[in-house]
Amino acid sequence: MKAIPLVCIAVLLLSLASAGADIIITDPIEM
Repeated sequence: MKAIPLVCIAVLLLSLASAGADIIITDPIEM
């Protein structure tokens, strides 16, 4: 079951990408 670590990494990447995107362009993408 290597899906759990991948999900954790995906969440971290999405968080970083969301923060970067928020600085670059304000996108109303918040779940």
